Amino acid sequence: MKKLLSKEDVEKAMAELAAKGRKITLATLHAALGNRGSLSTLVRLKAEIEAPSASPQDSEEALNAFRQVWSLAQTEARKQQDVSIAELQETLRTLATEKDVA
Repeated sequence: MKKLLSKEDVEKAMAELAAKGRKITLATLHAALGNRGSLSTLVRLKAEIEAPSASPQDSEEALNAFRQVWSLAQTEARKQQDVSIAELQETLRTLATEKDVA
């Protein structure tokens, strides 16, 4: 019975190829594994191995700092929005006055 190709097998073969200074391609990897495994399996396992590890968790301090900055940004945006609304309302009043005069 054939032994199934494992992620560890692929990792080991990749490490051996790298140690020998060889480029890690599907062809060299397949050969290093004794022509075991389908190319689709090799593609999947190689991608899993090369994928960046899980992203680090943000600390509570970092999250609190982000929340404070976000709150300040929202407050500033609201102030700018209020100024824009006031300017537009003044423009409307001016236009309405000019229309009434004309």
